[in-house]
Amino acid sequence: MKDRSETKILVVDDDGPILAALKLRLEHAGYTVMVARDSSSACVQAKRSMPDIALLDINMPGGDGFELAKTLDRLADKRIDKVFITASKKPGLREKAYECGATDLIEKPFSSDRLFDTLVGIDDHRSQRDGAYA
Repeated sequence: MKDRSETKILVVDDDGPILAALKLRLEHAGYTVMVARDSSSACVQAKRSMPDIALLDINMPGGDGFELAKTLDRLADKRIDKVFITASKKPGLREKAYECGATDLIEKPFSSDRLFDTLVGIDDHRSQRDGAYA
């Protein structure tokens, strides 16, 4: 079984309780977690320690998750897998997320199982892609 602590996840959400809950759950699952409440803090975190996966809220003050995804791509020296999370039911969000290079879009409220299935799939694919194991 892969050591999940090798995977760094940046969680960006302006909702403090959601951010704290995600951080706790992800750390409990063994991931290394960085958090930010807005785009500018997320960029600081990413520059400090480039994440492997970014969980990005779409609607945030100071810039939406789509713009942040593009900024992270410009900052990155490697591929950052992006998963958007949103409470919005606005038409076209899923398509826009995929245009920004998203691996997935998860609608709030979501189950932990749904989130972890997505993250484990990404993490396992990353490991295979990078040749960590066959």
